[in-house]
Amino acid sequence: MTRHTWFSSTVADGTVHMAAIAQRRTPPGSTCSAPVAPGQAADPGSIKRSRMIVMKRAYESAEASDGYRVLVERLWPRGVKKENARLDAWEKGIAPSDALRKWYEHDPAKWIEFQQRYERELTNPAAQQTLDSLAKRGRRGRVTLVYSSRDGEISAAAVLVRLLRARVPRRG
Repeated sequence: MTRHTWFSSTVADGTVHMAAIAQRRTPPGSTCSAPVAPGQAADPGSIKRSRMIVMKRAYESAEASDGYRVLVERLWPRGVKKENARLDAWEKGIAPSDALRKWYEHDPAKWIEFQQRYERELTNPAAQQTLDSLAKRGRRGRVTLVYSSRDGEISAAAVLVRLLRARVPRRG
């Protein structure tokens, strides 16, 4: 497995900003943000929106502050009991396809390409409807995307967080 070295800085609220890869600009008229390096903020306003759309590993305890909890995996997390997960929904339809998941294998060297392929999968109308629904919930309160991969920064949930934050308007 290839490892990358990232230069990071942590700000007062605990947000980590990575600075090893330059961000690709999104073309005018595009509805989603560009793929980013692990931990890199998609845009300056994403920090303000970050408290509304968050992600949490399925193996961490559920808390009342999680708000609306939605599992965004195609497969159920190994060893997690359904009653302990305390999920409000399981959205398999926005999880990466089996073929994409198997191709990716959470290899950091494939991260940028994975984001691009995954975003193409998410262009189908059913996925767009689910994303719209989650963004709408995110405007009203916290939405926690529950995932099972070991490295959340290079997971499908990280892509979903970036895309959903781009859909939630900035708060003043």
